Amino acid sequence: MTSCSKEVPSELESRESPFSSIYLQCFPRVNTFTSWFDPYYDGCDFEGYASYHFINEKEVYINWEKSLPNIAWQYGFQNTSYDPKARIKYFQNTSFDPKTRTFKGSIVFEKRQNSLLNDSRWDYEMIFNEDYTTIIEGQLERNLDDGNKDIKKYNYRNKKKGNRGMDWWYVVDYLVR
Repeated sequence: MTSCSKEVPSELESRESPFSSIYLQCFPRVNTFTSWFDPYYDGCDFEGYASYHFINEKEVYINWEKSLPNIAWQYGFQNTSYDPKARIKYFQNTSFDPKTRTFKGSIVFEKRQNSLLNDSRWDYEMIFNEDYTTIIEGQLERNLDDGNKDIKKYNYRNKKKGNRGMDWWYVVDYLVR
C-alpha cells in the first residue's frame, strides 16, 4: 500500500485523457493514530493489485500480476502461473467520451469449472476528474451467471454518495512514465 497524498507533478496538470497512464486502486484505511478530524486516511495499492492500465482507447486492461495466486484462478484465468501476462484481463467494447471524461468497457470471463465466482461479465463506467488524476465517479456492474447483478460505485470523499469508510477510487500512478 502506498500513500495517495502526494502532490501531482505539474506535467500532469494539463492532461486531456486517461491514456498512457496506470491507475492504482485506493480505499480509506482506518486511522488508528488519531481521529480528531477524519477517522480514515487515503491508502492506495501498488501496481499489479487490480491496477488499471490505459494504453490507448482500444487497449485498456486490469493487472492482477502481484495479487495472490488464487485470484487468477478465482477470476477464471486459463493460466494461473506467475507469468505476468497470464494475470491481466483486457477490456472489451471500450469507449471514451472526452466531453464527460467517461470511459466505458467490459471484462468478460471465460467459463471454467471450479471457479469461485459466478461472474460472466463486469461492465465499467469510469468518470475522471478534470485533470485525469483520479477516477471519482462511475460504477462496476457485476453480471452474474444466474442473472443477478451487483453494483459497486466509485466514490471519493463525496458525502452525498455515502459513508467515507465505503469509498473506492483510483488515482494515477505518477511514478510511472
